[in-house]
Amino acid sequence: MGAADPVEFRDRFTDRTASIAAAEPAWFAELTAANELDLADHDPAFAAKYGPDLLTLFTRARPLLSTAAWADCQTILAGKEPTEAD
Repeated sequence: MGAADPVEFRDRFTDRTASIAAAEPAWFAELTAANELDLADHDPAFAAKYGPDLLTLFTRARPLLSTAAWADCQTILAGKEPTEAD
């Protein structure tokens, strides 16, 4: 995510892959961030174990994330309040 075009989605149940439309990576990134941030926000052990890697992932995906999602990444995963430059 955030690294290559075109984006391919793999169905974990059928193992089939399909390219996704240009607009879809943004909603997929937003949904992924929401799910992972919810886990990190409610489970300190999860945040400690996976937080740094999630922050790396979402930093790469930053162009796909909304301002609010990126602010939550900064607050929850990096433990800092976002600035306007972020």
